Amino acid sequence: ANPYYYRYSDKIGHKPIIDVAASFGLGEKTGIDIPGEKKGLLPDTVWKKKVIGSGWFKGDTILLSIGQGYLLVTPLQIANLYAAIANRGEVVYTPHLVKEFHDSDGNIFPTKLHEKEIGKYPKSYYNILNDALVATVSQDNGTTKVLRTNGIKVAAKSGSAQNAHSKITHAWVAGYFPADNPEIVFATILEEAGGGGAVAGGMTRRFIDKYLEIKNRPADDPKSENIIESNKESL
Repeated sequence: ANPYYYRYSDKIGHKPIIDVAASFGLGEKTGIDIPGEKKGLLPDTVWKKKVIGSGWFKGDTILLSIGQGYLLVTPLQIANLYAAIANRGEVVYTPHLVKEFHDSDGNIFPTKLHEKEIGKYPKSYYNILNDALVATVSQDNGTTKVLRTNGIKVAAKSGSAQNAHSKITHAWVAGYFPADNPEIVFATILEEAGGGGAVAGGMTRRFIDKYLEIKNRPADDPKSENIIESNKESL
């Protein structure tokens, strides 16, 4: 697939790529409620001239088109991006680690859900992306076919990220499920693990299996989340 992006990016230039990437939050913090979040790097001509001291070349555009070169992203940014694709860009929230706070008097203070601005594009664009992500799982030559799950349609994409410290790449897999009515978005990165689909895909599959195991436990199972939630309400 990379040669397609090489040729198309060379045709349209770097600006549309950077504009779309920025509209999905790359190069900016997600706003999650923990300190120390990094904003990554979405390079442009001004940044390269200032930091690298040279102009922007066609090769920079080609590398950017496949997520290589100077681009830096965090797993959380990728998860947020896939959340936008999963819900067709309609509503994307700033991520939170905390659902609610309880004080000593028993008062509950839910975490406020703040909508995050995402570039508005036609739903047909999102549908094309969704179909392509599903195909990488469902097709026999799909790079993430390890994520095939009975009764659940999974949408995902694997990737290999450059590693400045080694020739062995970082392995990525990101996506969501069920693809038709998404509940869960995931982003997996394994440092210096090589190809994304085989290694990061295997780890992601373990996560999907465990999530479905917990979700499908019968209500009378002592380990069931339904039992845990009912106990909380009775306290």
